[in-house]
Amino acid sequence: AAPVWAEPLPPAPSEAPRDAAAEAAAAVRAEQFMRETRARLQRRRAALDAADPSERPTRVAVVGAGPVGLWIAVVLAREHARLFRTNAGVRISRVPLAPQITVYETRTDQRGYGTRKVVLAISDATQDLLNRHLMSDCELTAQHSFAPSCSINLIERVLREEFERYAAAGFGELRLGGAIEDPEALLAEHDVVFVATGRHFPSEEWRNQRGMGISVGRTDEALIFKFESQPDADARGARSLDDLQASLARLETKGGGGPTVFLRPGPTEGSGWVWMVGLGSKLAARMRQELSELPRGTEFESFTSAWRQMACSRAADAGAGPAAEDEKSPKATASVVATTRLIGGCSPVPFFELLDRQLKPTSISARVAEASYWSATEVAQRVERPDGTSGWLVLVGDAACGRPFYLGSTLNGHFHDTHALRSAPWMGWSGASTQPNSAPFRHYLEQYRRRVETAGFHVQPSGASRKSSKTGRGRSGGKK
Repeated sequence: AAPVWAEPLPPAPSEAPRDAAAEAAAAVRAEQFMRETRARLQRRRAALDAADPSERPTRVAVVGAGPVGLWIAVVLAREHARLFRTNAGVRISRVPLAPQITVYETRTDQRGYGTRKVVLAISDATQDLLNRHLMSDCELTAQHSFAPSCSINLIERVLREEFERYAAAGFGELRLGGAIEDPEALLAEHDVVFVATGRHFPSEEWRNQRGMGISVGRTDEALIFKFESQPDADARGARSLDDLQASLARLETKGGGGPTVFLRPGPTEGSGWVWMVGLGSKLAARMRQELSELPRGTEFESFTSAWRQMACSRAADAGAGPAAEDEKSPKATASVVATTRLIGGCSPVPFFELLDRQLKPTSISARVAEASYWSATEVAQRVERPDGTSGWLVLVGDAACGRPFYLGSTLNGHFHDTHALRSAPWMGWSGASTQPNSAPFRHYLEQYRRRVETAGFHVQPSGASRKSSKTGRGRSGGKK
């Protein structure tokens, strides 16, 4: 007998024809369900969008259209926008009570905006954060290449274009060419004023009157070279600069101390900056004096010759009598040798010789500046207005804190810290943010405190701390 599995299956029973009336009824019920669902969603959205009659949109002013100021404007706008992908691109609409944002900038397109030749070090984490909050033509996120480094002009241009898309949808405006002398005066027409102007504005007097003065932490004297290399020199991308930085670090280790040298890429291929940090105060003063006596715009042919002229010439001149005039005399030679060993007991000449060999500079300019950490004693302050209401002044970016430029990481921290501002109660401002004990910027303040609790920001003991910026002396702050 054939196995059971080999027997043919019985024919399937024919499906009974569906009743046409039942199918029509099912279609009606499905359509009715879809209409009721859409209506429920519309009622829910209307309830969510219903503006509290006691509330109005929060009026926000941002002073400074640099990277941090524009970033804050973009983050707040996106947090209160509805974004829709369409065939024509991304469509933007405002939710009710979304904040009104006005960005003020002294520069104009004809006077300085977009012309800063500063290269920024951008981390992968910062690049991801920016791209998550930026739109492309047809997508809700972007794929900009900011890391590992890019010009400040690129970031400003991208963020400006992004905010102008929101401004076109009714979120606010960018006002160029208007100087703001007193940020607090903007509270007459705004509820919150973000000061994103940099370290040196507002003035020291303005800050101290409001308890928002600058405290300077670790400070080092630094010799800063700006260089241009030969056009036919080998390409020096970020990788080769890293290799050269590693070679310099090996020299530091071999010398058992001495100067610390940092390399930063310049705005064009073949250009950049060399920072030598840790000059003694006497050596820094001597170099400043030497540079002040050189014609303005003096350039050097090599790092080594620049160092010898600035650091060694006065030591040789300090010798007495004819011996000082003869470079081969024992007295003059001893003076020069002593001068070249003034940084941690280690001669910096090998560092400069290595830089000359690897970078092959064609022109070099030099300056001496203080490289310091700084932070404001207070960054968010409630201000009582004449009509009895209150507004807020908030310092952000370099106006709040910063690290020496050679570290190349300050702007990354500013982007991440100010991202916390989106959590403030922007759509219920009058009820939640004007009470005596309210703390609308609590998350930002927590981020800020964690930032300035790190090494470097604390004022050094034994008289090593310094007062805030003084005139007539170069500083590394201002642009990061």
